[in-house]
Amino acid sequence: MGLELDALEYWNLSSHVLAGDLWLLEVPIAYRTPIYPWFLGAIRLVAGSWALIGIVILQGCMIVATTWLAASLAVIMSRSEIARVWTLLASLVFISSIPFGQAVLSEVMFTFCLMLHLYFQAKYIESPSFAGAFTTSLALAVSILTRPIAMLLWLVDLVWLCKPGHKNGSHWLVMAATLFLSLIPWMGRNAMLFGKPSLTEFMGRNLWIVTFQGQAGAGLDLPDDIDSIRFRERIVGLLAGDAWRDTWSVSNALIESGLNDAEADRAMQSVCIQAILEEPRLFLDRMLRRVINFWRCVSTHIPHPTTNSGLLDHQVTWGYANALVDRMIEKRWSLSVLTNTLFAGLIGLATLVLIYSRATRWWGLWTGLILVYFSVITGFFEIPAYRYRMVLEPLMISILGAAIAVLFNPFEEQTHRPAQ
Repeated sequence: MGLELDALEYWNLSSHVLAGDLWLLEVPIAYRTPIYPWFLGAIRLVAGSWALIGIVILQGCMIVATTWLAASLAVIMSRSEIARVWTLLASLVFISSIPFGQAVLSEVMFTFCLMLHLYFQAKYIESPSFAGAFTTSLALAVSILTRPIAMLLWLVDLVWLCKPGHKNGSHWLVMAATLFLSLIPWMGRNAMLFGKPSLTEFMGRNLWIVTFQGQAGAGLDLPDDIDSIRFRERIVGLLAGDAWRDTWSVSNALIESGLNDAEADRAMQSVCIQAILEEPRLFLDRMLRRVINFWRCVSTHIPHPTTNSGLLDHQVTWGYANALVDRMIEKRWSLSVLTNTLFAGLIGLATLVLIYSRATRWWGLWTGLILVYFSVITGFFEIPAYRYRMVLEPLMISILGAAIAVLFNPFEEQTHRPAQ
């Protein structure tokens, strides 16, 4: 596992946690959330020099637990135990996600927290209670504090308010209060450092990528309004040529010019919005392409658990070779755009099966909206990459397992089973 780029930054943040700076007040950045640095700090505190091995073991356990949650969610949705078997079988094809278990990155933890939230939400829908409302919302809060992309997922969960029999107002108030109280301390930290309560300040940097970079981005030019002129004045002499199109080059130049982390992001956001307003159709066209390609992009640049130097990207490796693992990684199906497209289509059909069946319609609507939510949010702010899609793979196999169970064992003919 390589301690470089994002991994190195997470490691350094965990060093601040170990030193007692739990709220990372000595690290004036607004684009990170605290759960993963806290996780790393706790492992380093307990395991010491064995921390990297501890990370691999714990994240491996999370992968196994996530698969179990996916299978259990499929059982709840279909009310058929056979759905667990189909879901577990489907999980065998997701080879590309497994190597992330030995990387110092937040993908594995976020995927686990997300599935934990969805599982608790499903159990709550089956059997509403104050305890269920609390655990559902707490799991969502932890997911958000791991990766902020989940911050609006509660809007999708509100679809259940439209279903008869699931309108217990006091329970939903508990969910709202739990979510708010869990997030407010970190928002307070950002307000203290940057003058504005927020979970993160990263929208400007994200928009810069998709607005000004070419190919999957819109490739727009800087606008000519007065704010952009002042923006140019700040970075003049610090960037040459087309370096202004690079997100971090611009961000670093703005900070060097005297802005703090959040102010730099806000300045970038303002310029991006102005540029988008001048060319909205081009930006929308590229965004729609990215939303589609979210489901088709291949799994390149994954952290390989291998000793084959041709497959490595500066990782620290295990002390022995495993030919079977090397072969599986080298021939993984997710390297094919066509295969990714076909599998995405299969999941789309499975979602329609759940929606078509009267007994599973609301499950299909809920899970389908979650898939749409992540693909649209990611497509708006990011260039498609496999690591953004992999967090949905457990939910995708839950949908597939539940749909197969519904097709072969119609819900109406089954005896109700308690939630697993």
